[in-house]
Amino acid sequence: MRGTREWAAIFLLLFGGFALGIGWVVGLVLLWSSRAWSTLDKLVGTFVLPGGLAGSYVAFELGGGRGAPASESSSCVKVV
Repeated sequence: MRGTREWAAIFLLLFGGFALGIGWVVGLVLLWSSRAWSTLDKLVGTFVLPGGLAGSYVAFELGGGRGAPASESSSCVKVV
């Protein structure tokens, strides 16, 4: 059964990155020190969203924040 500590781990893994990443690290410690999670659960919690949602946000912003339109993504050949 998952208690307050496990729910705190989930919350910190998702939102702890917004607190300078320290909250995410605390979430990892809570995750790995708990017996309620399997090893697979712990690996997923560690590697699926590194840095939590803040890490995903930073990666999105560094990537330009949006995808290229379809007309720009294909190779263009100018015929004269």
